[in-house]
Amino acid sequence: MAAVVARGPRRGPECPVPTTLIATGGTISWHAGQGRMLGGAELLVAAGTRADEVVDAHAAPSWDLTIEDMVGLARLVRRTISDGATCVTVTHGTDTLEETAWLTELLLGAELRHRASVLFTGAMRASGASESDGPSNLAFALDVGRRPGLVGAGVLVAWGGQLFAARSVHKVDAEALLPFVGRVWPHDRREPPEPGDVVETGVALVKANPIARGRLPSDAVGVVLEGTGAGHVPSSYVPAVDALLAAGVPVVLASRCQNAPRDADRERGVLRAGDLSAEKAAIALMVGLGRHPRLESLRPWWSDLTAGPGA
Repeated sequence: MAAVVARGPRRGPECPVPTTLIATGGTISWHAGQGRMLGGAELLVAAGTRADEVVDAHAAPSWDLTIEDMVGLARLVRRTISDGATCVTVTHGTDTLEETAWLTELLLGAELRHRASVLFTGAMRASGASESDGPSNLAFALDVGRRPGLVGAGVLVAWGGQLFAARSVHKVDAEALLPFVGRVWPHDRREPPEPGDVVETGVALVKANPIARGRLPSDAVGVVLEGTGAGHVPSSYVPAVDALLAAGVPVVLASRCQNAPRDADRERGVLRAGDLSAEKAAIALMVGLGRHPRLESLRPWWSDLTAGPGA
């Protein structure tokens, strides 16, 4: 991921801890009047705040980001913390903010997670609009991110004066100023298991339905199958699932509903997504396979990931 870095003084009077802003694209950056994406320095001016370092990275609408773009951004956050930042704020479009935030949470690892606060934020109204929410969201994210209590909290989404855990945050409204729902921090502070050095992007996500007639990709390294209710899928999928499992290809069963079962389906050998959406389960499977490419070694890692609070 190409990035342009502008550095200011490391510890100014307004930045008691080393602070970095990573600006991507999205509504928070888009200035309709000027017909362009604003850079991070311009966003800081609009928000009336500052950072020690500004990184402009891949300014694009978030719906246009690829999984490779998201991996690059997550690794940029890792490098930024390794270089000494203890507060990292990322501006991002809302459409896929939850996926990039979750991937970043998974890839941080325990050591870096406990060295810095990481917050994602954005806007529902474009920059330059009379009632743009971007400046207030960015100022809030930077303000709370500098507080010592957020170091080690994992990746959070800072929005409208609230903090949501990356694991559970979900965009549910395409117009409301508060488009997200999720567990409000510090509720449920689970830490994911350690990642590997590779993200295996050859994972397929399939929405089970009668129209697809039970077909699953045979060339994927892993498959997430989104079912209904408690993860129910039509019986037409069973032969394809069994064939993948017999070949050592992990199959994760997710649900379009909340509060799906967490335990593995011991009869079939599939993994359960638990509280993860199908999209977040697919991202987690990519990370898990990067560390444990074989199904049997992946199972304990996946069990740790999907264990309930206090498990």
